[in-house]
Amino acid sequence: PAFNILSYFFTKVTLSKEIRQNIESRKTQESKHSWVRVRGDSDIYYLDFIDLVYLIKNNWEYFKTIFPDQAWIQVKIDELYRCRCLIAHNSDIGEHEISIIKTNFKSILLQISRK
Repeated sequence: PAFNILSYFFTKVTLSKEIRQNIESRKTQESKHSWVRVRGDSDIYYLDFIDLVYLIKNNWEYFKTIFPDQAWIQVKIDELYRCRCLIAHNSDIGEHEISIIKTNFKSILLQISRK
């Protein structure tokens, strides 16, 4: 198999006990439903979206050259998460939420593409 940088990176990061337990629980549940395609070959695919904040904060040494500071990326992910929850729970999103998604996505993309 080809080298997967995401899987490799994920073996290096520190995750809380709770997040690791959530990952294992999701994998166990998924294994019971073989008719549904698996999420991916890395544990990162089993995180909740908001867990990305904790992953970044707990492993700041990997991210400090990418993001200006922890608060900056935390606010962006938190705003995206709130919009994501509306979508995931079958709620309508309006122009304001669409604007939030676009703005935060563009800001993060510009930040990581310049590094």
